[in-house]
Amino acid sequence: MNNQRPRIKIEDILVAHPKKRLPWYGKHPSIEDTGRGNTLCYEAWGGRLFFSDEGAVREAVDKFIENYDEMCLRTKEDPAHEYYDVTNFNDLYSLLGILPTHMGDAWGYSSSDDYAQDLNFRVEMVYPTENEIADLFGCQVLIIEPVDQGSYPDFYYREY
Repeated sequence: MNNQRPRIKIEDILVAHPKKRLPWYGKHPSIEDTGRGNTLCYEAWGGRLFFSDEGAVREAVDKFIENYDEMCLRTKEDPAHEYYDVTNFNDLYSLLGILPTHMGDAWGYSSSDDYAQDLNFRVEMVYPTENEIADLFGCQVLIIEPVDQGSYPDFYYREY
């Protein structure tokens, strides 16, 4: 296995594909280094790029889903529970080792009986010519995204 990071220059991609709509909506993307590996990863909900390890990403996503399932079980078992719990994308970002965002704090999943869902994510290695993001960077990319099986995130406002 190659331990070298792909040589990616965001500026070169923007010059090479000036008319291509990038998922960063005109902003210059950056690539976060989690210190956990050399695989380029793309978190599709927030359009985040970071370096990590496939095993570490899968473990983080599994832990996020496990935490959500436990939260839903607590809410269901406690009928006196006045408020339902919310887990958001910043909880996932923390497990992935990337920085939180404003959007990550506002979007997530609820444990309310009315809103509780089966949570599922796709974590898949894609290669150039198979996927627009991998093609754009010219290297394999690990894609992380919610799977729409009634588990798409919703907007939640949490007061602190």
